[in-house]
Amino acid sequence: MSISINRKSRRDPLRKQIQKLALHGIIAKQFAWRITGIWIWVYSLAAVFGQRRHLINWENSLFANLNNNLMVFGFTPSSLITFTICVKLLWLVAICAFSWVQIVGFFIYIPFLPIVLIRSIFFRKRFSYRQTRAESFKKARKDGAIFPNRSWMFPLLFLLLLWQSLYGQSSATYPLLFAMLLIALLFCSMVGRALTFALPAGNVQWNRVEAMIKASRKFIFSHIENFKTGKIQEMWQLNLAVWTSSLFLRLLRRISRWHYGKRARRRAALVVLLKFMFNLAALGGLSILFWAYAIKYTMAPSHLSLIDALLASASHAIPGIPDPLNVRVPSTVQVLSSLSAWMIFVLYAGPVASLFPSFQEQAISQIGTRFVRIRKARKAMYGFTEILHAVQTLFIENPELEKFAKLVILLRRQEDLKSFLLDQPNYVRSLAERPAEADLLRKLGIPVPDLQEFMRELGAQPIPDVPKCVKAPLI
Repeated sequence: MSISINRKSRRDPLRKQIQKLALHGIIAKQFAWRITGIWIWVYSLAAVFGQRRHLINWENSLFANLNNNLMVFGFTPSSLITFTICVKLLWLVAICAFSWVQIVGFFIYIPFLPIVLIRSIFFRKRFSYRQTRAESFKKARKDGAIFPNRSWMFPLLFLLLLWQSLYGQSSATYPLLFAMLLIALLFCSMVGRALTFALPAGNVQWNRVEAMIKASRKFIFSHIENFKTGKIQEMWQLNLAVWTSSLFLRLLRRISRWHYGKRARRRAALVVLLKFMFNLAALGGLSILFWAYAIKYTMAPSHLSLIDALLASASHAIPGIPDPLNVRVPSTVQVLSSLSAWMIFVLYAGPVASLFPSFQEQAISQIGTRFVRIRKARKAMYGFTEILHAVQTLFIENPELEKFAKLVILLRRQEDLKSFLLDQPNYVRSLAERPAEADLLRKLGIPVPDLQEFMRELGAQPIPDVPKCVKAPLI
């Protein structure tokens, strides 16, 4: 018991440090988004007013100095224009955490940047950004989504493509070492992916389908809570909720069709086959590419084209490919490249291929279970969408009902209902003339007091000449 307490006490400071680092990372990301957005706006306005040449000259000098510093270590790019484009792409993808969803969100964020800046500068006291950021951080920590589980494959592959476009034909030492490091890290990432595939298929999670089911449930629960607390106050919010729920329903219907019948079982077997083929081809291709750059590194500083290096590397991994006559591969590279090919195609491909039929059978058996889960989520979303459609139709056809709904939300949000009614004497009198409406408000859980006694209490108080007008929110 004491050992577990000591371990927990040791982990708590580490968790706090990780949380602080995560919060600093979020702040730095927000700053990077704003700086980039401001630069895009300034560049666009300069282009409109014909002053873009000054910014272009400043950009060219900045990237030229950066390129000159990299050339000291042998990183000589193919051209300065390609270097500028690659650095800009790397900055954009880096501030978006190598996520295509965040890249799309960034381009949606750019047009609204002036509104965000005006709100944060002139209305900073009204909107507490630090409190909102702390609350969102706590919510993400509670949901376990502070550090999303992303694969390193896309960032490493993106960096490797940028390197290839800049220094693909280079024979310098440092660029080749950097390329070998990227390929080795990408190979290790693919090895983890391949070994995960080699596990029994019953443990394989279909992440996108599960994410869609979780998102639909979260949408329903969050909107029910928003309706209860009165956060949905405008008609456009109701219309947006109807449109979003209809979109979820269409997506769930398509996914359920994809998981139903004999074709779904055939697709599951085909997906397992394609995964196995992709993992095997990726491991083999990365191994050949790594030893091709290793051959170029051993022959540096003499120039060797990448095609000849790939042929020399592939000749020791794939039977039937002859050795290039002008390339002398060291014996160490020959042995290691042949050994890596033997490990991939014999130690990995052989056992996994023998277990392949059982993997397909288990993947097919999962189709029925996933279809049941998707069907339940689709039914829940269908019922919720029908309710939203009914409410939307009622409010459109009966404006009086919409006004009553506004009144219910307004009264629910009052902490001291009695003092609120005392400030609205005309409304109390009009409500006293409609006892059925008052009884309905009581049935909805709003503690409306006895209006007759309230009228007597109001009679003893001076009534203002101009009553206060409280604007009720729309639903």
